[in-house]
Amino acid sequence: MTRFFKHRAPASRARQCGKTGKARLVLRLLPIFLILSSAPPAAAYESLPVRNGDGNVVFRLDLFGRGETYWYDSDEGGFLHSARDFSATEVGGLRRGLEYWTDVLKPVGAPFTPVIVRAGVMPDQDYNAAAIFFSSADACSEPGCGPGDTYGRAYEALHRGKDLSLEASGVPDDPLVGAHILTYYHNYSWDTQADSQLPETKGSLTPTVVHEIGHALGIVYNNPLFSRHLYGTAYDPETGTLGTLVFQGTEATKVFGGYLPMAHSSDQEASHFGLRNGLMTHVQIVNYPMLMEAELAAVQDIGYTVDRRGFFGLSIYADAQSGGASPVVSNYDDFYANQNNFPVAIENHLGFFHSRGLDADGNWLGYDTSRPNTTPFGVGLHLYGSGWTVTQMADLLACGSGGAGVRIDGFDNTVNIPEGVSVAADGERGTGILVSFGSGHTVNSQGTLRATGPLGIAARFDMG
Repeated sequence: MTRFFKHRAPASRARQCGKTGKARLVLRLLPIFLILSSAPPAAAYESLPVRNGDGNVVFRLDLFGRGETYWYDSDEGGFLHSARDFSATEVGGLRRGLEYWTDVLKPVGAPFTPVIVRAGVMPDQDYNAAAIFFSSADACSEPGCGPGDTYGRAYEALHRGKDLSLEASGVPDDPLVGAHILTYYHNYSWDTQADSQLPETKGSLTPTVVHEIGHALGIVYNNPLFSRHLYGTAYDPETGTLGTLVFQGTEATKVFGGYLPMAHSSDQEASHFGLRNGLMTHVQIVNYPMLMEAELAAVQDIGYTVDRRGFFGLSIYADAQSGGASPVVSNYDDFYANQNNFPVAIENHLGFFHSRGLDADGNWLGYDTSRPNTTPFGVGLHLYGSGWTVTQMADLLACGSGGAGVRIDGFDNTVNIPEGVSVAADGERGTGILVSFGSGHTVNSQGTLRATGPLGIAARFDMG
């Protein structure tokens, strides 16, 4: 058990998302106790199912009220009791964080067992939260696992369909036998705003839940399915020597154009990525409410099935090279295999629409170009790298809540939207083009920019 803690819009061909009617985020995470378990609770609680788009229950959210026992922790003096009840808006924020993961996780093949998430409030009133990753009893048989390695309990339930209701958690008189994961948060005044591409306060609840559940699902150093991809040396808290750890998962390396950096200045580095302003980092300024595509690829590398194209169109992480003709980008795999060698200017013919999902073998079935993408936080074109000139030749219809047609995060990037191309983000708090980090960026639009949903912004230059 380990603790972590600028635009002219022509009248012609304006594709829309459908019928429709604004960062700093210092993420340390919330003070509520999320415990993923298969066991009956030791006290009364309210239980809420959290379903995916197919109507299947992926999580069950058990809410522990004031005075109810939700966990045992010897470091905290024994049995822990919830300090207060959850407000209705907090429950909504908790559910939205779990709903994000129901969109991410796409179990294929064997039936899965829903993960029980138990939530309570700690009395501490600072802005903080943590997650505990529990190993299961089954020895890990995956390549790269060593002697004594076991699977994570949430992985067992979601990926292998195993019922862990009778598996002990290893604490005395455990009131929650069979717990998959525990995440807990302090008694803080959490912001429970609706989905937004930029979290607007430091205490945004939904992104906090997304972060902690990411650890609970296995983005932690003591998960062998994660740690087998870590190479380099860790941070030394005794000497303050910075670490050199990188994550070398196949999918993450392909998308990122190299090994994924880990955090290098904290003793928590082995459980947090080193991506600039990313949600699964351990830095003071975070302005993503969701995982980047490279982080989603790492979730794939630890064994989960993920439809990344449902969340992102083209993501560009490498910095542009100089010179050369403008190549046509029309295939994801070809681009990722060569992104470190592409010239500065490219034509992107990859659009963003409704994903058809995955087949029984986990292969992507492509986009339905007649329908907009409605995944929350979806991004049609993400520029993380620097020095690029991208001419967008296909429509980007990112029409889920908090969606963005284009998100620019690097330095000295130029995005051109030609006449006849639509960039739409008509969901609630949608953003057509978002410049959220860096300097020296240029946006030239002769196409259509739309953000007609509630609180939508067609073009936004804001770090949050």
